[in-house]
Amino acid sequence: MRTKCRTVAPGDAWDHFDNYLIHLAKSHPVELLGLETDSMQLGLIQQEYATANWKSLRPEIIFFIDALHNTRAYPQACEFADAYRDFRIDYQLNGDCPEDVLIRERNRAWMPLLTPLLSQKNCFVAVGLLHLMCACGLLEQFRQQGFVVRSIPLTRSGP
Repeated sequence: MRTKCRTVAPGDAWDHFDNYLIHLAKSHPVELLGLETDSMQLGLIQQEYATANWKSLRPEIIFFIDALHNTRAYPQACEFADAYRDFRIDYQLNGDCPEDVLIRERNRAWMPLLTPLLSQKNCFVAVGLLHLMCACGLLEQFRQQGFVVRSIPLTRSGP
């Protein structure tokens, strides 16, 4: 799927953007700080899906797997990747927060860690897009804490 939606080129050395960012931090004199451990993530995943009715989710899972393998039949499968790559993102900052433990609880846990860091020095914070969106997203939470949050125009540097 990564090569079908052009999020990774066939010759890329990294299969995931996180790994690329970690490589950049390690190759420069930049402090690298993780916000959580794998066991913390797994605990939240277990909490999120503890009461899942997998039988009722089966059609959605089959559709998603099929879309991953057949982007011609489901061209919308790459729409999100295309919008993200082209910086066409609607953060829905006034939107309702999803009832998603993986997003909501992680944002809640990260704010006490990130707020002092951003108050004391210039930092680069890399999180997934869904952590930035809606009223409970990190962008709005930083704004509520008195930080200035503004968009920086970006341009593409490559194909």
